[in-house]
Amino acid sequence: MKAFATGPASVEPIGNLTKLRCCHSACIQGEGCINRLMKRIILSLCVGLAAISPCATAQGQWSNSFTADDARTARERGEILPLKDILRPIESRYGGEMRRFVGLFDRNGQKVYVIDWTTRQGELVQFTINAQTGRIISVS
Repeated sequence: MKAFATGPASVEPIGNLTKLRCCHSACIQGEGCINRLMKRIILSLCVGLAAISPCATAQGQWSNSFTADDARTARERGEILPLKDILRPIESRYGGEMRRFVGLFDRNGQKVYVIDWTTRQGELVQFTINAQTGRIISVS
């Protein structure tokens, strides 16, 4: 019977069945290859989770995100400015347009809008704006 090479292991047809034969001398019937494969999968998962963790930590600085109903109520009470009033000065100063409304958050007792913006030069920036005064707190 002819064996078909498939990377570090080969598959040998035996009638209707196949037999995995590893080409590594340390492997016994492919078990070592499977162990190495599992280690690679686990390592990949760990690397992926480590890459996601900073994003989750960054979100931690924004406590208490507001729901749409909470934001509407705060706007009706005059506690925050309407989003359109926040966007006008940004548009006149930076040009471009809002790419994404990230949200309304409570940051240390202060309500802030977080907005992703594309400038007229095509640069993507994120604004953090005091929702009560409209003052830009940070641009990143």
